[in-house]
Amino acid sequence: EKYTPSHNIKLGKWLQE
Repeated sequence: EKYTPSHNIKLGKWLQE
């Protein structure tokens, strides 16, 4: 699956929570 930059930012946000 390809992730868009905005998806990457959202993923990074909850991954870092």
